[in-house]
Amino acid sequence: MEKIGEGGEAEVFALDDARVLRRFRIDHPSIPRRIELMRAVARGADSLEVEVPELLDHGVGDDGRPWFVERRLPGRSMTEALADVTGTQRDRLFRSYLETAQSLRRIEYPTTDFGELIAETPLRSPTWPGYLSAALDRQLAVCDRTAYPQLTDLDARVADVRRDIEHLDVGHPSLVHFDYFPGNVLCDDHRITAVIDWSVLAVAGDPDLDVALAVAYLGVTPTADGRDDEFCRTWLAEQDLAEVADLYERWAAAWWLPLDGDSRIRSWVASVLSRPTGDPTRTDG
Repeated sequence: MEKIGEGGEAEVFALDDARVLRRFRIDHPSIPRRIELMRAVARGADSLEVEVPELLDHGVGDDGRPWFVERRLPGRSMTEALADVTGTQRDRLFRSYLETAQSLRRIEYPTTDFGELIAETPLRSPTWPGYLSAALDRQLAVCDRTAYPQLTDLDARVADVRRDIEHLDVGHPSLVHFDYFPGNVLCDDHRITAVIDWSVLAVAGDPDLDVALAVAYLGVTPTADGRDDEFCRTWLAEQDLAEVADLYERWAAAWWLPLDGDSRIRSWVASVLSRPTGDPTRTDG
């Protein structure tokens, strides 16, 4: 079998033109909850203009590794496409990328709590600000502050984020991909064709988080550039989402603080948390 993808949770192999095999690590998160998530995503496919994964079969191998057989989805990674798509096609692709992120809220997920969906011990809260704050507590408890010597006022920066998220008013949780960025969408040269990798990061929360992270994570996408960032932030402003997107970018940077094995993400975290509050301009390190 040809390996066509690999991430922190699984390896993906092509079985044929119509199917892929996803083999999970031994320390996988809850498979029953993952199956529930994938079925909910598949049920919501008719409400979207792009394709999403469909679970065809599942089991556990002799080595103890769970596996899924999924329908193979059309397109190539947007990260790859950005290396050669230019001009008006590139703008059309980014508009589709943003509109697709915004459309994911149409997928219905049966829950009244906010928080994680797949984790072995899901962190959940009756309120969205409560979940966001608790998620920060957990991350900061394992953060090595010495990895960010440039952030001399780190605690004050995080306190600013905590203060701002208290004012968020989200009445009912929606399904949030949480890892929506060019590496997790497939495309042709001018539009998104599929959203993949609905992973352990998925949460029930504010769907504007996916839109915000779609732009924020361009800062760790090697084939995106400053013009792409400017195009997307202009779109956010047109949708009256610039302010909440800035808050969610700062929250996400604080959430990623414990990650010390990826220099690109570490640089992005430092640049986001060191900029003046309310300034959505990206300053990549």
